[in-house]
Amino acid sequence: MPYACQAAILLDRSPRRLIVKARQIGMSQTIALEAVHTALYEHDSTILFVSRNQDLAANLLAYCRNAIAGITDPPTEVVKNNDSEMTWANGSRILSLPANEATGRGFAAKRVYLDEFAYMSYASEIYRSVSPTVGLGGRLTILSTPDGRANHFYQLWLGIEAGEWSRHLIPWRQCPAYDAAWYERERPKYTASQWASEYEASFEASGQSVFSAADVDACKVGWKGLQSPHEHRQYVTAWDIGRRHDATVGITLDVTDGDYQVVAYARMLDIPFPAQQRLIEQRYHDYPGVHIVEGNNQGDPVIENLNVNVYSFTTTAKSKDAAITALALAHQNHVFKHDIDQLILECQLYERKDAALIQDSVMAAAIAVYCARPDLPEESFTTYEDRVSISPF
Repeated sequence: MPYACQAAILLDRSPRRLIVKARQIGMSQTIALEAVHTALYEHDSTILFVSRNQDLAANLLAYCRNAIAGITDPPTEVVKNNDSEMTWANGSRILSLPANEATGRGFAAKRVYLDEFAYMSYASEIYRSVSPTVGLGGRLTILSTPDGRANHFYQLWLGIEAGEWSRHLIPWRQCPAYDAAWYERERPKYTASQWASEYEASFEASGQSVFSAADVDACKVGWKGLQSPHEHRQYVTAWDIGRRHDATVGITLDVTDGDYQVVAYARMLDIPFPAQQRLIEQRYHDYPGVHIVEGNNQGDPVIENLNVNVYSFTTTAKSKDAAITALALAHQNHVFKHDIDQLILECQLYERKDAALIQDSVMAAAIAVYCARPDLPEESFTTYEDRVSISPF
């Protein structure tokens, strides 16, 4: 008999199911049982398993064979049985395939299972290939241990994709096979991040996530909204200049009352440097105070052609880490205030390894918060021609 957590999955008849699970709780065997039941009792059914590699795909089919072996009088017989497919006399079949860019295309499957989706190559492409299954009356089940937040699995869990999903979160504590003695024995073998991914079913603690979901959500509390400039208020504005097809983002903070209130925000795609310069200059005049533009590459020519004096933030590995850390602390201390959808989304997905992420709003916010800190040492500011560079190291 399955455990209660597994039984809940089998009883869930939703067309779309998301399962975030700990390792080794028997979930692969559970979906194998469900798939075999469908094959035996719903004739002409095609069931598709997709795993991250060939070995895992073969293991899922082995679980199906074990399930068949336990049935003394099956309603139909197996007529084909190899490393990637089982077929029955009633026309049903189970295919178990490794992930690749074309996996799932051309299959009219009644049931689709995407296993360890957070770690799957071509996850987005495979999802797009198989998702029409649901529209044709089939069912899609996606399950995985988490691997941080910079992947399609977390985006689905977060609700970014359209469509209704039933959600199941199964950490190790919900599996009766594990107890306190097991925890005391096994926990020291893993780092905090590894344990969070393998057994706690935690998106936030696994991977390299920077901002907790609770802290990001708390930013909305006490936000006063986007505001026109007022006299006697202290403003800090930072611009992250887009590279190639990246967006250019400008964020203005009101820091008068000891917190970081976002009072102006702009995100622009594919606009020429002269237009960017005009917007930066307009913001400079609208919100007097400290104005910072990220230097390096794209930013330097923008700065050189401005008709206003700004600070240039020199982005290095160390200075970027310092800025991101300042923004993380502002989140943790609940002093960073806004309700900007794009910035919320980027913070929810942001990880330290951000090369593949959209993170222009995060960087603009990080630079603004870092440069607004009251404890920023004076030696961080050094004159460079008629502008000032900010280099925290």
